[in-house]
Order: sequence, then C-alpha cells, then structure tokens
Amino acid sequence: MNGLILNIFSDSKEVIDHLKKLSLPVLKGKGQVRIFIIKNSNEVEAAFSDFSFQSLSTTHLVIYSFENKDLESTLRDVCYTNKIPCLNAFEPALSALRLVFESPPEYRLKIWDDFSRQYMQRFLAIEFALEHDDGKHPEGWREADCLILGVSRTSKTPISIYLANEGLKVANIPIIYNVPLPAKLYEQPVRKIIGLDISLTRLLKVRRERASSGNFSGAYLTEEGVRKELEYARAIFREIGCSVIEISSKAVEEAANEILKILEKEGLYGKTDFRL
Repeated sequence: MNGLILNIFSDSKEVIDHLKKLSLPVLKGKGQVRIFIIKNSNEVEAAFSDFSFQSLSTTHLVIYSFENKDLESTLRDVCYTNKIPCLNAFEPALSALRLVFESPPEYRLKIWDDFSRQYMQRFLAIEFALEHDDGKHPEGWREADCLILGVSRTSKTPISIYLANEGLKVANIPIIYNVPLPAKLYEQPVRKIIGLDISLTRLLKVRRERASSGNFSGAYLTEEGVRKELEYARAIFREIGCSVIEISSKAVEEAANEILKILEKEGLYGKTDFRL
C-alpha cells in the first residue's frame, strides 16, 4: 500500500472537525484525511464515485457519525458494496455508557477500567497495523497476533485495519511472484499466519477495474501472469502449512470475521464482554 486515506463522514461540521483533529496525530503522517459533510443520500453516492476511491495504490478506511440514521444506513451499505472498512466513531463510548448504566453500581468501576484498557489496546493495534503494513518492519512481527499473506489486491490492508479495531496487532505481507518472503516469516508460529486466496477471475476483474487510475501493465494484468502469482502464493501457503481463507466473494468484514474465528480456535483471540 502506498497510502492510507481516512475518510470522515458526518452531517455535522463540528463533528467532522473534531474527528479530523483527533485522527491526524494517530496517522503520524502515514496517511491523509479527507472530510465529507453529508446532508442527503445522494451526497454519499457522489462521494464514492470519486476516482480516488478506486485507486490501486491506496487503501481506504471510513469513520462516521450521523444524527440521521438513514444516512448512516446508506453509508454502511455503500461501504459494504465497495469492501471498505466502515466504523462508527462514537459507538465504543456509547456501548460502554450503556453497559455501565445498565449495571449494578459495584461493577461500574471495573467496567470503566476494562473499557480504558481495551480502548488503549485498540489504539495501539491500529498504530501497529499502520507501521507493519505491506511487509514493513519484519523485526516486529514477533509481537503480532496475526500475520496476513496474499498477492496484491487481496484486501490485506483493509482486513488488517478491521482486525486492529478488534484490538489485534496485525502485520500484512505481500506475496510477489518469484520473490522469496523474508526469513523472519518462517520464524513465526504458523498458527498465527493466515493466507488470503482469491479466484483468478475475481482478481483479474479487481485489478483491471482499478488499473485505469495507476500505471500498471504487463503480467500484473494478464491472465497468465495472475495465474502464476496465485499458484506461487498457494505453493507458499502449502509450504508454511498456514490457514487459508477464500475471499473472492467476501466483503472485508466477512473475511475479517472468518479470520477471527480461526484465531479464536487457536487461542489467539477471545471476545470481550462488549465490542469497542
């Protein structure tokens, strides 16, 4: 990934400004922030028709807060269709408040302590995912809860960010045809390595649809070239012996939840009492 674009949607300028102010220090210059003040459903559709949402060299994350629930529903539907992670900016705090005020007084302090700990865990996990995106900093992989492998355009980064929102430290590593993977990968426990597989037809479609916004050509976009990439990736998955999920028809959320089930089975993930 050459860049992360954080897209902030709201029907309130004050909320937009607040979320942007909070987000910039987290990104630490590793991505950019775009804002969308939305007043109707047509404006949601118009925002997603922007060519940069289809850029091959960027990955998008959407956070939002709407007073109008119809706008929230429209945004979530469009994000699901475009396989873009979509997060409600204030839902973690609202969930905690509901839980606290519906609980007996003697449990409330513990709930707040747990919430603070989990919120910080999520913050650090998102920071980890950004720093260990696209194969960067292999020396830090030993700290990861999950390592995701896949060829280009298999949604490695969006899935990593989604899992980070669950508090998991995730690194993703690209598989490039005939390029050996870093030796550090083979030092990691195989139970925390997940391979992303995709059909030839689907991968060709995704790459060709998005190639118009970037300078991509040659084997990257040919049936024979993509077939070789996929066969190479599958051979690596077999060599490592890692779990593999098929993502051809899955949205980011679906793929991430399948990974969570694998990690839970391996004892690497446990659901909390309430979701952040």
